[in-house]
Amino acid sequence: MFTNKILKNTKNYIFFFLLVFSTYSFAQIRTGGNIGLNVYNNILIIDLSPEIGYTFIDNALAGFSPFILYAKQLQTDEKQILYGARTFGEYKLEIGAFAHLEYEISRLWTTEGFMKTMHALPIGGGFESPIGINTTAYFMLLYDVLYKPGISYRQNPIIRAGLRYSF
Repeated sequence: MFTNKILKNTKNYIFFFLLVFSTYSFAQIRTGGNIGLNVYNNILIIDLSPEIGYTFIDNALAGFSPFILYAKQLQTDEKQILYGARTFGEYKLEIGAFAHLEYEISRLWTTEGFMKTMHALPIGGGFESPIGINTTAYFMLLYDVLYKPGISYRQNPIIRAGLRYSF
């Protein structure tokens, strides 16, 4: 029942994020994020991560991104929800390349009602490329320096891709 609600509302969430993040903002503000859907090793994963950032000098960007990640084991029907927020900073190094640092705090909820607070400190870099007048696609590869096997939810390396809109 919980899964059906999430899947039915996924279209509404996607429409909401596209509507909100496609509006005009002040100069130097970037909005965007990523939406992920993955099936791996009989686990369905849905990831929603809107973001907002501010370019305060030419090559530096600081931002905030709430996120929610839903995972369901397809064979056992076990479900997990990871939600939280991250703050991040980026510095453009060369044309298209950037360094990325973020701090993330999250809570993990399971079907059994288990909750756990987790911290992550991914660092790394990536590339971005304009795909329109105000739109940029990005790809980044991160490594969580706080990663602990059996405790951390995500695996190293963390691969992330998405879109950003600059106004």
